[in-house]
Amino acid sequence: MKGLENTGITHVLGEALARLSASGNLEAIMTTTFSTAFGSNLINNWSMMMISVSSLASVSNPVASFDQSLIYSSILGADLGPNVTIVGSLSSMLWLVLLRQRGLDIHPLQYLRLGLIVTPPMLIASALAIYASSLFWS
Repeated sequence: MKGLENTGITHVLGEALARLSASGNLEAIMTTTFSTAFGSNLINNWSMMMISVSSLASVSNPVASFDQSLIYSSILGADLGPNVTIVGSLSSMLWLVLLRQRGLDIHPLQYLRLGLIVTPPMLIASALAIYASSLFWS
């Protein structure tokens, strides 16, 4: 995390989101949600949440609605997003171990298939709800 901050990558990501937010809050919310969700499946949701928070904190001139809607969309992406792969969330791995101990074995491809079917519509619907709520914040 500190390496990404020290090299300026989180600042670049934050400024890109700020520019995207200036052109349309819906685009910024969707981008933040899905990029955080994607990253959560690659490196784990806690690590990705720290990157998202650091990126948003590095923005030099935030607007009130920008702060709230993008922070909420980061949380959304880090919480719902890792439901695509098993490695996305430690709690998913722990639940699968407990289920396996109790006789229910869920194959990683089953988990992936269901995650790809269920997670994107949940992310879209939730991100749209954040966008609708952000209209009242501004």
